[in-house]
Amino acid sequence: MPVIPAVDFVSQYYLPLVEAIQIVGEDASSQIYPKIWVFSSNDVDSLCSTNILVNQMFKHDKIPCLLNCVSHYNEILEILQEYKDYRKQREHVKACVLINLGAVVNIFHSLRLWFGEDLELWIFDFHRPAMEELTSSKIDKFSNNVLVISLQEYNYMINSKRKKRNRNELEETSNPSDKNEEHTSINNRDVVVTKQISNIRTEGLEYFGGTQSSSFHGSSSSDPLVSLSQTLGDIDMFMGTSNTHGEVGDMKTEKNDNENYFKDGNNRNADILFGEYCGDPSSLVILQTLDNSLTSDRIDGEVLWNASIGVSWCYINRYVELLEYELYFDLMNGILSRYTNNTDINDLSSGRGNRSRNKDRNSWPKYLRTDLSLPLYRHWNLLESVSNCEYLFAYMGLWRAESSRDSIMNARVSAGISMDDFTTKFCLFGKEKAKKIVKHFPRGFSGFGNDSGESVLTLQLPTFVKRLPSVVLDYGIHPHLSSLDMAIILHSLLTNDSRSLLTDGEESLLDSISSGILWNSDLNEENFDSSNIKSRSKINTVNRENFDSRNLNQILNKERKMELMFRDSFRVGLQLLDLSRSDYRTGSGLGLVDFGSSSTNRCNNMNFSPSYTWRHLKRYLDEAKFLLSQRFKYVKMLLTSEIGVKNLIKHNYFTLAELNDIEISHPFNLRLIGYSVIDVINKSQDLQGKFVLINKNSSSKISTIIGITPGYDNNTPNVFGAIFSKVIDILFEENQGFSGEDHYFVQDDFDFSVIRIHNNILSRFTSNLFKYIEGNRNLLNV
Repeated sequence: MPVIPAVDFVSQYYLPLVEAIQIVGEDASSQIYPKIWVFSSNDVDSLCSTNILVNQMFKHDKIPCLLNCVSHYNEILEILQEYKDYRKQREHVKACVLINLGAVVNIFHSLRLWFGEDLELWIFDFHRPAMEELTSSKIDKFSNNVLVISLQEYNYMINSKRKKRNRNELEETSNPSDKNEEHTSINNRDVVVTKQISNIRTEGLEYFGGTQSSSFHGSSSSDPLVSLSQTLGDIDMFMGTSNTHGEVGDMKTEKNDNENYFKDGNNRNADILFGEYCGDPSSLVILQTLDNSLTSDRIDGEVLWNASIGVSWCYINRYVELLEYELYFDLMNGILSRYTNNTDINDLSSGRGNRSRNKDRNSWPKYLRTDLSLPLYRHWNLLESVSNCEYLFAYMGLWRAESSRDSIMNARVSAGISMDDFTTKFCLFGKEKAKKIVKHFPRGFSGFGNDSGESVLTLQLPTFVKRLPSVVLDYGIHPHLSSLDMAIILHSLLTNDSRSLLTDGEESLLDSISSGILWNSDLNEENFDSSNIKSRSKINTVNRENFDSRNLNQILNKERKMELMFRDSFRVGLQLLDLSRSDYRTGSGLGLVDFGSSSTNRCNNMNFSPSYTWRHLKRYLDEAKFLLSQRFKYVKMLLTSEIGVKNLIKHNYFTLAELNDIEISHPFNLRLIGYSVIDVINKSQDLQGKFVLINKNSSSKISTIIGITPGYDNNTPNVFGAIFSKVIDILFEENQGFSGEDHYFVQDDFDFSVIRIHNNILSRFTSNLFKYIEGNRNLLNV
């Protein structure tokens, strides 16, 4: 299967397919069937990538598509099952797009059984390393698949292969007598690594890349549902979701064939551990696909806005480091400088601007020029900002203070800032007064030091202002949103199940979309006039006969409604993207992204008044602020060993910490806590950088475990996914029990350094984790 740079995707794959679809004459009834299916991971980078792909490609070329958001691979099976009896619809599918879920686990064969052997698969995925099937040019059966990567990563891959080939040739020249032996050794080592990938993730999918097992012939080939069920069932089994005695027995039997890879001595284990790292964000890759002579006119402010949000989310979650983050923005600024001039930003967003070359930075959107300032603080007052500023928390040692609030208040007094000014929101200040307060505040920290009395950091005014809010007002309506802000807002939406911040008396945007109002109604600005905005009845009168959201609570119980809300959260994220970049001066219309359906394609244009727009955006922003403040609360709990938290356990390879019943609903958010802890402890060099964080939930009796390697890349990958899998294998081998719900465990489908296990086996898991790493000294060099 070819790996191509993003700049070649449109000319070599996309436009030829579009032309083929448009040339083929079809009757009117078949034209409504989606020609392209999109399977997207439930994260912000995927959300932004999908928005660019759908709006700037499929909708632009009038290609009907079906968009499906999935959180794990089994959801693909559930979606396809819904279309089991719709053979005609499946026959019209020409391509499937896999966003952030197709480079690691091989599901290509099963998708082709569903849609036909001529199906094209386009893969945009930052997970690395990709399967050998995706990078080997020798496998012709995957020739109509394509893995699209950034131009920078493609050049790096080509150079790495060239260096490896030259190195091998040099070794063969220097040791000709050992040529065959070395060649065999290299091949065996590659097989071991590939096999280890299969052990961890895709056992049962092996037959896709080579010879098929006899058990998959016959019925599997004729019934795609059976094949995909077996495929995903095997994934479940090897992730630990299968809990019955029979499945466990089968699992142990199938693993016997692979045990020889683990019986050659402890020192060998480090060599076969599979490490994960990340490529460039998919949103950036899709932006690069448009940066060519054929589709450059499709690059506008909305495209860059989406790409910058996706890149910012990767930075927030430490998939990329600060240096890479800045380089990505330099790259986007370079693209922007080629397609913009001094035209109005609204013309740029709507695609009406003249795209002659001009490098005047004053014409660039503010969200690109000021994006490196830390998020959300500009929407708080100075007290809230400093209390939750990771920069000050780590560098000024506020976590060491017995009362960080007292230290902050002392700094306020030293700076000569009144309490009223200190607790007034920035958005209520005039621009000059807000900047004056921010500039004066660093004086209060001039004498702040660590325990030894030495100054941790001399605060320079430019640095401090960069780290605290840049107070910019857009048209006097709301504080300016950077892409970092939107990344955290969308991240909170997709990962946080707490809706407590949304008042019970009013309907949230999420409820509106779930109830069908925003999909089935032709809303306009007059429906949301600011004088009537507090009246909920006017919203519900729009097309009330189709769906009254208040009936939703009567029809569905609480659990069912929560499922509905989560199913629609990805759609809400697309709505928020539209709200965040709309013209707040005029309340211009927002084009909704198409969500395909087996029965209809829904696409409405809506107009919102600025007050309605900001009212809903602010609710999710407040939820994101709450999530951020909780994060620092738990960081301090870990570092100060407050009630309910065990002490940090130091090891020569990693540090382990355990939190009990914290209010974090998603592993992504638990990982953010871990990275904040690492930022602090790395400054004092107290602990190892690698970190294992456990959240023990007493109500669900399930513990979530996160393995973190800061700054991981292809040279220093995150091997915790493989380590966790090996520890689970050890528990099996020692017959320590894995039967029934009381011994539940599962590794996350899209991030194998995340594992969930039952509290009953937590102590045995952590004990074996320490023993395994202690017995494999080579891990210290991984």
